[in-house]
Amino acid sequence: MKPESGSVWLRFVCCELLVLALSAMLVCAQVPPPPDDPGSPAIANGPPATLHGAVLNAATGQPLPRALVKIESESLGALSDGDGRFSIPGVPSGLQSIEVIKPGFHLPGDSSDEREGSSHVVRVTADTPGLSFSLAPDNAISGHLSLSSGVPAEGIGLVLLRQFTSNGRPAWGDPDERQSSPSGEFRFYGLTDGAYLLMTKSEFDNTHAAEPACNADSPAEMDGYAPTFYSGSESLASASRIVVSGGQNAQVNLSLTMTRLYLVQVSGQHAPAGEGWFFEHALFDRSGQDAQYPIREEKNHTICAYLPDGAYTLTETVSPSREAPQHVFAGQRPVGVNSTDRTGVLEFNVQGHAERNLQLSLAQGTSTPINLRYQPGPPKLPEPPSPQSEEERQERSALEAPAYEPFAEFGGARTNSVAGLPSSELGAERINEMTYAFDPSPPGAYWIHATPGMPGTCMGEVTSAGQDLAQSPWVVNTTGTGAPIDAVLRTDCASLTLQMPATLPEESSGEGTAVYVYLVPEFSSVADILTSQLDQYGDRTEKLEHITPGTYRIFAFRTPHALEFRNPAALARMGTGQEITLQPASSTTLVMQEISQ
Repeated sequence: MKPESGSVWLRFVCCELLVLALSAMLVCAQVPPPPDDPGSPAIANGPPATLHGAVLNAATGQPLPRALVKIESESLGALSDGDGRFSIPGVPSGLQSIEVIKPGFHLPGDSSDEREGSSHVVRVTADTPGLSFSLAPDNAISGHLSLSSGVPAEGIGLVLLRQFTSNGRPAWGDPDERQSSPSGEFRFYGLTDGAYLLMTKSEFDNTHAAEPACNADSPAEMDGYAPTFYSGSESLASASRIVVSGGQNAQVNLSLTMTRLYLVQVSGQHAPAGEGWFFEHALFDRSGQDAQYPIREEKNHTICAYLPDGAYTLTETVSPSREAPQHVFAGQRPVGVNSTDRTGVLEFNVQGHAERNLQLSLAQGTSTPINLRYQPGPPKLPEPPSPQSEEERQERSALEAPAYEPFAEFGGARTNSVAGLPSSELGAERINEMTYAFDPSPPGAYWIHATPGMPGTCMGEVTSAGQDLAQSPWVVNTTGTGAPIDAVLRTDCASLTLQMPATLPEESSGEGTAVYVYLVPEFSSVADILTSQLDQYGDRTEKLEHITPGTYRIFAFRTPHALEFRNPAALARMGTGQEITLQPASSTTLVMQEISQ
């Protein structure tokens, strides 16, 4: 495989040529459309004006040349000059959306995939002041792999994991995969500011060896390289973080030590016969981390892998094929019964020799119930309006479900899983009106999250065996089940109307301000935080309904944030915010005051 550097250079040149072509087209077309053109602004508040300003490097504050500034609804735009300045004449008056693009840069603070440019809402008038836009430079992580055997580390698989926030807790995901070049070099580019983990994939010493087969002819052991994190750790928990920011190109080197890998073969016992079954397995090490080793499955559902010495847990679930319905029940499903799925868990050790005859017993799975109850009482649902015509009556009778029905969403994420790689995610299935269930799941600890789905309800406490699941993870044992979960749906929910600060006038000229608002509960909750976006030139108020009563800290920012709100230390770094207590069944209005960057 050729080194990454050539492809990176080619991609950069292609992007630069694309920006130049777009700019040329825009410059040639800088003529406002006629008044009856459908692309004309709906409302014009005055004659066309000239927009001018500068584009800056968000990391250094220095001018950023050759950035494309484009009016999204018009064929107008310009490239910034050597001093970062731009000028666009003939821009129609009124609200305009402006996009700023430059290859190798992205919207500051943005960590999404669509981040090549940034969009700004500007009120254009003859008095519009000079504008200032910023783009943040992409980062990169480069390095070199070396092998203890001394041969070049060619074609070794690498995975880069990005740290993000999931339901208020730190997590790792968004995997980006590469292979090392013939000389062992690698490079990950286009990275936003943040922390990353780098790991290698399991590799045999002989890269031309045949894939392992689950039969008697397979070698009992092979030399190879176990998955390894930078710098030298085999565990995600102890791996070194790589932090990049401000256009940094971090240089990291990783040395892999050859180890002996032993064949492990596992056959399932009591597996259902016939076609139409889907077999799914997962392999975990002693710490509960997903073990990143290739697993082969034969037609008879025997599985095998080559593993180094250590302790492992293998889980397998057998369910109807994905092409067929997962569950078929006549009427409501009995609580705790799963009439189709089978599950099994096998704990084993690898100690200096192959394990060819391991057996995993599959048994009919038993689900874990999630019991709902209302507090202080059942919700009072509004009566749907009476149909006024025969057509409305026919539409009403064609509905497959009533207008309102109790429902919620429950899920869970393994406490040390890696999103995007083989991992364990839980999803609850509805059993009847007031009961849900988690199907048999791989053993481990899970953070539970929930969202009410019926008007007039909000999440109360969620517990299991006396434990508050907002503070403690839910534990699945080796049989694939856990203690029953009890959840409260409150029916005395509050509402809160948020208002834009009066200091941000509605009719000012220039770029408008967006305010991103986050409501962080100061009480235990398995629900995610409530969010809102207010816009100076758009929706200046928003009413949030179905809020759990209690005390909240409210934070407002000018850019989107991913708050690690379940970490008190991380939350303290956000400042004090505004505090508000919402009483049961109350309706409150709050004017935003403190807005942070």
